[in-house]
Amino acid sequence: MTAILILDATQRSALAATRVLGEAGYSVHTGDCESRTLAGSSKWSSAAFQYPDPSHDPDGALLAIKRYCAQHKIEILIPMTDVSTHLVQSAPVGELPSTPCPPPDIYETASDKGALMRLAQQVGVAIPDTHYVEPGCVLEKLPDGFEYPVILKPTRSRVRHESGYLHTEVTLARDASELADLQERHEWLRNYPWLLQSFVDGEGQGVFCLYDRGRAAAWFAHRRLREKPPAGGVSVLSESAPFLPALRESSQLLLDAMAWHGPAMVEFRVAADGTPFLMEINARFWGSLQLSVSSGVNFPLLAAKLAQGKRLPNPSGYRLGVQNRWLLGDLDHLYLKLKGREYSLSAKLAAALRFLLPWRPGRHFEVLRWGDLGPFRYELQRYLGLAR
Repeated sequence: MTAILILDATQRSALAATRVLGEAGYSVHTGDCESRTLAGSSKWSSAAFQYPDPSHDPDGALLAIKRYCAQHKIEILIPMTDVSTHLVQSAPVGELPSTPCPPPDIYETASDKGALMRLAQQVGVAIPDTHYVEPGCVLEKLPDGFEYPVILKPTRSRVRHESGYLHTEVTLARDASELADLQERHEWLRNYPWLLQSFVDGEGQGVFCLYDRGRAAAWFAHRRLREKPPAGGVSVLSESAPFLPALRESSQLLLDAMAWHGPAMVEFRVAADGTPFLMEINARFWGSLQLSVSSGVNFPLLAAKLAQGKRLPNPSGYRLGVQNRWLLGDLDHLYLKLKGREYSLSAKLAAALRFLLPWRPGRHFEVLRWGDLGPFRYELQRYLGLAR
């Protein structure tokens, strides 16, 4: 039986992969820097282990993962977050089991948003107007052609430094005062390269895919129905949706040019005229991974086969209108909606009624599964502050 280690077991994506791969006959091990985890609570997790937090002790985490893989004869390693993916990619070739991740050079291009934006321009993918800012450079005014609001974007979501990983974030400046204040407050704007980009007034949309050595093997798209917080954030209710042709075309242009391998989440901002502007590529699985599985695209199983060197089939379709509901996240959405002063009484009543409709044909619960109650029990305990 092939042994797989799934990192970042607190993530809902890790739970989706654990269930799918366990059901497929793999021996699934789960790992995280926490002792108890969501995926580790599943009946499909045959073993779990705790490693040091890679955000603070990356060398210790990598050493612990290497030792565990050797001791338990792990053949496939699947990271689920940016930090763990970067950590795995930093290991010399051959020191870790096979992963369904892009090679280091391709991963490096995707991780460096400055390099990615330049590549996008070369292959004809639209990007926002972009000014590249070197480390230590302070912008006192906007370059010619820019006007407020503007986006300040780190070239990397996570920056490795002597004490671990520095977490960065995309920020918005509405005027010169905010621009100056943000540069003063954020270390990554002072000491690392970053991008100044024009603000694209539109809707965020993404494309999800898996590539097999430069060839697309699976595609998926969804739309968010409810989020936490309600104004925009993590999806708590999502639905499989058809592709916007322009998004798939732009994604394929870029990924084909990179000879991509492994999973990718390509994020765009779609303007009012329908033009998709590239935001970033994440070389990992996404939070709503379970929705794609429920819709008929088994990304974790395909990724495991990819790591085993098996040739993947050509992309196939998936069921539209399938819904994925994260119940406790949806409860938070309702709470924030009821609490928010900006929402009318009728909007609050409508939100409560929508929440109380627990099920409809084609809707699946993400964590709550009657045949595998451990993860929901663990999540509920944490939600109520009872978990140790």
